[in-house]
Amino acid sequence: MTKRRPESAKKLSQHYYHDNVNALFGFIGERYQNILDNTERDFLHTYHSLSQPAQQLYSRLLMRTRHFVRAGHINYPEIPKTQEALAELVEHDLCRTASHDNAPDWIGLFRREELSAVLPAIPQSIGDLAQCPNIRRQLNTLDLFGATPLDLLQHTDQVYHIALKDAFLNFQLLFFGDLYQDISAFVLRDLGLARYEQTLHGHLPLPFTSRAQLMAHRYLYQCIDSFDDAETNDPQVLHEFHQQLQVIPAELLATDTALNRRVQKWCNRIARQLERLDALAAAAEIYRCTTLPPARERLARILGKTGRKADALNICKAMLKDPLNAEELDFAEQFGQALAGQLNCDFPTISKYKPKQLTLTIPPSALSVEYATALHFAKSGKCFYVENNLITGMFGLAMWDIIFAPLPGAFYHPFKAHRRIYNSQILHCGARIYLLQNCKILRSMAWRPVFCLCCITSAASPTHWSTGMLLTETSLYWRLTAFHCLTGWRSSGI
Repeated sequence: MTKRRPESAKKLSQHYYHDNVNALFGFIGERYQNILDNTERDFLHTYHSLSQPAQQLYSRLLMRTRHFVRAGHINYPEIPKTQEALAELVEHDLCRTASHDNAPDWIGLFRREELSAVLPAIPQSIGDLAQCPNIRRQLNTLDLFGATPLDLLQHTDQVYHIALKDAFLNFQLLFFGDLYQDISAFVLRDLGLARYEQTLHGHLPLPFTSRAQLMAHRYLYQCIDSFDDAETNDPQVLHEFHQQLQVIPAELLATDTALNRRVQKWCNRIARQLERLDALAAAAEIYRCTTLPPARERLARILGKTGRKADALNICKAMLKDPLNAEELDFAEQFGQALAGQLNCDFPTISKYKPKQLTLTIPPSALSVEYATALHFAKSGKCFYVENNLITGMFGLAMWDIIFAPLPGAFYHPFKAHRRIYNSQILHCGARIYLLQNCKILRSMAWRPVFCLCCITSAASPTHWSTGMLLTETSLYWRLTAFHCLTGWRSSGI
């Protein structure tokens, strides 16, 4: 995904929100009929049966953060006959008159002066109304005419409950695969503020295959929301949250890599917080049950800290033998060597690649050291000094078809900024074949990238560092030279 500057933003169509909701509902109705429950199917059928103004109004209401809206606050000039459209939504049960039982949720829609007209005394904060028993009793107290303050408020301006927003949340989860994106992604694309790579190749397999899988994701997000609001400095709260995550069926975690990763990520966060609270035994127990990095690293550190250095060393050996990422490998080498030294035992080492060395002596000149070095290599062909984005840019071009390969489950909607399959799962989903094919093509070409780390030293200024790259060309042979350099003229290649 790339982002553009605001000045290049496009203009939205007048009913963009309606078009976006229709696109979302169309996708769900076409691809997920087997997962939807009866309420959601009826919801889609009812929505499509509405008149155009009613659909537009309901699309607007779905975009609101709150589940309640005052009739007086519904003002959309581009929607004709708004009141008739609202009446149609009420008729089809997509908007309902707010009940007194939900008053704590919607009473905040009224201003303080409006509340003062129906209540003799109100708290300093309107938000306190939901928590104050006396105020809540006053809100439901009948007057001489058989009306309560809530009735009077509703008479002043009718409050409606926007129905089936929970179903709309399920639709967004089915479409995006998570709740970190929402329908605003359509708007960013239409404005031109975000541009996504076109990766869809026909009807690829979808991330959700069962209702139980969808509900498991919803349950996880509900647990996360409750945990975010909780006091995380209490080990008991952390333990209870971890127990809630264990409710998710193991068979779903075994087949859904995204769900499994999210659960393990939160398990690691819980364990890390327990570490900070010095509940090391509880943290270690959680780390043992997860495989997502940095679980093994943290477990090894805890074992080393609590005196179980031999066990920590065994974990380092396992990480060294089969690292899950580069960070695990680096940690295993450094921490394992330190533990082995303390235990007076051997620790395996990995032979590292040692590039060729090249030492240059360049005459002083008025040019910067980078351009002076580039000028030296230009004797053999064209040479350019560039910044560090070159390597990542060339890698992206060389591996573009792998990154955006049409693998099942990798990309399944047009707003994906990165593939859904994660590091260790990529090799099990076909990308390994693409990678081997690309490596074979690169080896067969007449040009190859050669990386060289250069350190340019100077007796005059031994403390000034700069970074950059040299790109040289001799015929079809390209050399990429990435170097950290000190201002000076003696160049020592490592």
